Amino acid sequence: MVTVNFKLRLRLNLRHIWLAERPDPRSAFGLAAFYNCECQASRPGFLRVAKRKLVVDLSNGIDSVFADLGTDTRYKIRRAEREGVSLKIETDQSSFARFYDSFAISTNLPRIDAKHLETYWPNLTVTSAWSDGELVSSHAWMISSETRRASLLWAASKFREISNSQERNKLARANLYHYFEDMKHAQATGCMEYDFGYFGALSPRMEAVNRFKSQFPCKPREISTYYSWPLGILMAMRRLRVPD
Repeated sequence: MVTVNFKLRLRLNLRHIWLAERPDPRSAFGLAAFYNCECQASRPGFLRVAKRKLVVDLSNGIDSVFADLGTDTRYKIRRAEREGVSLKIETDQSSFARFYDSFAISTNLPRIDAKHLETYWPNLTVTSAWSDGELVSSHAWMISSETRRASLLWAASKFREISNSQERNKLARANLYHYFEDMKHAQATGCMEYDFGYFGALSPRMEAVNRFKSQFPCKPREISTYYSWPLGILMAMRRLRVPD
């Protein structure tokens, strides 16, 4: 699992714990959120929120994942490689934030919270795909060496900024290549599975995104987010706060 620590006002500490099997009962009296837990049962001291994710099994190796792809998807990934798409590990937090915010504006999503990203940044693996010298997609994901799982947190692409169908097809191939290379990297670090993060709210846009991701041999899985009761109460109070 991976723990991200936030310093709040009044000397309060908030912890985000990712990829744990279940919430730690010792955290029930503090401010703690356990994200992407395999456990689906109610746990004393925690508020459980049911979630879903798409999971790719890496336990048989990346060659097995590639073999399980459809013929068309394998062709697109190979073609993207021939077209010179390349990946690099992104170390520039500001560059990632600018690219993500541009994507968010084009898709009517919230811009990334700078303080949130700054706190998360040391725990993230961030990869960027480049085509013809231009940044075309960027992914930020979490790796847990303890549970041997990798989970996508943020993904951004230039896809919606391009109207030309030929260029959109080329970018779609680059995105498939990017995800496959992420899985390859996760498997090389010892991960047994890679997931695409939460499904999110059902909508035509999310359905299209899930269809794109489902070109990989992934399966939906029920998971949980757990909030300690003190954190749940604090979140409820903030939602109910009436502006002056």
